[in-house]
Amino acid sequence: MQEYTTERTLNLCVGTTRLSGRLIAAAYRAHQMKKYHGDSLNHGKQKLKNLLKHGRETDTVEVATDDMKDFKKVAKQYGVDYAIRKDTTFDPPKYYVFFKSADVNVLTAMMKEVARRQQIRSEKDSVHERLQKFAEAVKNIPVKIREKVEELGGR
Repeated sequence: MQEYTTERTLNLCVGTTRLSGRLIAAAYRAHQMKKYHGDSLNHGKQKLKNLLKHGRETDTVEVATDDMKDFKKVAKQYGVDYAIRKDTTFDPPKYYVFFKSADVNVLTAMMKEVARRQQIRSEKDSVHERLQKFAEAVKNIPVKIREKVEELGGR
């Protein structure tokens, strides 16, 4: 029974010297809003609707399809709140990244990091090409033939 009452009890903490009806009502409303909307806003990748709930202006950047994987990794490192929208009217489809206007400086540094990663990736040989090189190297190795000679010993 005590667990039931503990579960049903509403805890309100109000720091004041005089408690009025309005203050209790305001505290209750604040508690309900916090309960309904959650304690904090989403961070990182999220829906555009949730990004707009932050109450700040948003900006947009167009990102190429092949950059998306690197973009998501770097955005997670930099802690940027962003939303991705895919525009399928184009072929290949375009991706638009929405972010808070306050994150413009962080985003420019982040896009430089994405470009650097793309450059490193383009300079590297693909795994398939490296495997072909190793296969050719293995084919060029001379084959050693070993003869096994059995020794017949008299016991």
